[in-house]
Amino acid sequence: MNTSEQKEEVIGEEKIKEFLLDFVIPEDIKTFYVNEMAIQDMQTEFILSFFEVRLPIIRKQDLKSIKESTLKPICVSRLAISVERIPDIIKVLQDRLDIFIKRRDELDKQFQEVSK
Repeated sequence: MNTSEQKEEVIGEEKIKEFLLDFVIPEDIKTFYVNEMAIQDMQTEFILSFFEVRLPIIRKQDLKSIKESTLKPICVSRLAISVERIPDIIKVLQDRLDIFIKRRDELDKQFQEVSK
C-alpha cells in the first residue's frame, strides 16, 4: 500500500517544497491486535508500548482451583515519538475516530430502519 503526500513549509513569505513522501508498507510486515498500551514521557519523546493481553484457556473443571491469576500482556510494538509530533498524531486519530463514529451511527440507523 503506497500513499503520497506533498510537504510544504512556509518560512516568512516564501514557500519551500521539502519532498514527496511515498509511504511503503512491506507486504511481510506483521499487524498485531493490541488491547493495552503504556506511555512513558521522556525529556524529548514519548515511548508508546503496545501490548496484547491473551486470556488463558480455562476449563470448567479448573474453575474451582483458580484463586488468583495474573495475566501477562505481551509487548508487540514499541515506538519512540518526538514530543513535537504528538499533537499532530492526536488530532489525526481524533479526526479519524469522529469519521468512524459518524459512519457507524449512519449504518446503525439504516439497519434499524430496514429492520422495522
